Amino acid sequence: LEVCERRGQHEVMVPCATWTPGNELLSCGDDGTIVKWGVDGSVVSKSKIDSSVTSIAWMPSVGRGQTDVFAICCTDGTLRLIAGSTLREERKVQAHHGAAIQVGWNLDGSAMYSGGEDGEIKVWSKTANLRNTPVRSQHAV
Repeated sequence: LEVCERRGQHEVMVPCATWTPGNELLSCGDDGTIVKWGVDGSVVSKSKIDSSVTSIAWMPSVGRGQTDVFAICCTDGTLRLIAGSTLREERKVQAHHGAAIQVGWNLDGSAMYSGGEDGEIKVWSKTANLRNTPVRSQHAV
């Protein structure tokens, strides 16, 4: 194991990261920077969005071959779908009042959830259409 330091890609804290099915690492900075890293530590691609990312989740590919979509949630309350190959934002929805804190997929990738500071847990289709809001709480989720 070789530990190496890479400077200049994120200038602020990196609150979340995940592996892609292609064995690359995605990291998201508080400044809205998303970086895709190769296993050798090289920068494969880089993108920037207009909000801080709080959570990231790659869409599962059970029985469908490799998927190319990941979901992020942000401090501006949005849920976003990003194309993994280009890091281009494909869809953006206002999901929560206050920050969206967590995003995750079900096991087959047909739905995802988000939780927010507004105390709600919402269930979304794989294309980010709201299905329902099963939890409404007085406290952040």
